[in-house]
Amino acid sequence: MGNSALVADDYRRLEEIQEELVRAWLTHDRSILDRLLAPEWMVTQADGRTSTREGVMLEFDSGGNRLLEGNVDDIKVRVFENCAIVTGCTYARGEYKGRAYEVRLRFTDSFVRRGGEWQAVASHACRIPEM
Repeated sequence: MGNSALVADDYRRLEEIQEELVRAWLTHDRSILDRLLAPEWMVTQADGRTSTREGVMLEFDSGGNRLLEGNVDDIKVRVFENCAIVTGCTYARGEYKGRAYEVRLRFTDSFVRRGGEWQAVASHACRIPEM
């Protein structure tokens, strides 16, 4: 397989990962998150708070944040050898600690390739203002 085919595979795989992450939240499948989020992963939330992987997983396991509907679009991938940056938009509707929410976010996910697999190491989201 030539180098351009490898790069195309990386782009395709990183786009798929975004879909898998949404599916993990919709189906409450922790095994997907365990595979795709690096142990040192952290996220900067839309409100400016930062959360560690451990904190997000505790909330995930407790059911405190339930995603009822979600999707991603406008995905753009940039690959730099063993690192990648993925940007896009997320639509999410769900319940957070019993309160309903519906939001559209723009995100940036940073990935590192480890053992041939991509893992997210940092994420950032900001709210897209309603038009």
